[in-house]
Amino acid sequence: MRYILPLSLLFIGCGPDPIYDDAINVEAIPIEEGELAGVFAAQNTAQSLVQIPIFGDEDGGGINYLLIKRTYNPETKLYKQSTQVCGGRNFTVMEVSNSPSSSAYQMVPESTEEVLKVDHERGIYESSGHVQLWGLRNLTEPSSSPIPETKKQARNPPLNSHVYDMDGDGKEGVTSVVSGLVSGEVYFLQRKKSSFKGVTLGPDRCLGLSQNSYETIFLGDTIAIWDPGEGNAEVHPDPQKSWFEEVRLPDDSNCTTVMEAVKSGKLSTSRPF
Repeated sequence: MRYILPLSLLFIGCGPDPIYDDAINVEAIPIEEGELAGVFAAQNTAQSLVQIPIFGDEDGGGINYLLIKRTYNPETKLYKQSTQVCGGRNFTVMEVSNSPSSSAYQMVPESTEEVLKVDHERGIYESSGHVQLWGLRNLTEPSSSPIPETKKQARNPPLNSHVYDMDGDGKEGVTSVVSGLVSGEVYFLQRKKSSFKGVTLGPDRCLGLSQNSYETIFLGDTIAIWDPGEGNAEVHPDPQKSWFEEVRLPDDSNCTTVMEAVKSGKLSTSRPF
């Protein structure tokens, strides 16, 4: 399935042609080489389609708020960056919300193997390598090392060595609180991978579409009438449902600064294209 539509060119003037991104209907604003170095707040909306028995498909997914620290190497023409998860929320599905505690987001290990490629003259942005490990640790390769695929593997050698109580509440994996039509707790492990493709809008803002994949294991729950493994999620067929935006912050910013950018509206609360 193709999630991001091809880019097309608008030929105006002379020199490199600016990019008009058909997928988001936004024209890039080119930048100078290296201008995306620095610190940024970002949000990633990852929309999924949840298949619920009897009821059919429902929109699901969630939002992550991120702190990005980025440097530029003029020799390789690449940016290296690290990303810390600062907050987020999951969307309500069938009147049921299911989210980790607000403090759990900042306990996710920093994603440090990210690379950003930018065509500065045309304003093309393409980032890869973002990995979130929820309740998982000590992976030689965070994006590719084997992780448990079943509850049994999560509780037995050798893969149980990668499982830990990330949020420190005495429950295995990560605890997610369920509320709404049913209530209780769900315990899970997850590896989330994200990549981003879009345009620069000058040196202080970028936006575009995101692609997200998940490897999730539910370890248990306190809800006897509900099995969190019954609903399967897949990428939403509308690519514009999953999108990202990033905006520049002062160099000494931290997660508090990111969440202030969310609260103040510096980061868009709805899709800006």
